[in-house]
Amino acid sequence: MAKSIQNLDKGYQSEISYQQKMIKNLQHWQSFFSMIVGLSILLLISLSIEMFGYLVQD
Repeated sequence: MAKSIQNLDKGYQSEISYQQKMIKNLQHWQSFFSMIVGLSILLLISLSIEMFGYLVQD
C-alpha cells in the first residue's frame, strides 16, 4: 500500500514538472507569435503609407 502511494506521489510530481515545462514553452511561443504579429502590423502600415500616400502633407 505504501509503495502504491509513493508511486502515485512520484507520478503527480512528474506530471507537475512536465506541465510547468509546457507552460514555459507556451509562454515563449506566445511571445514569439506576438512579436511576429506586431512586426507584421508595422510592415502593413508602412507599406500602406508608401503605396497610398497617407500622412502626406500638402
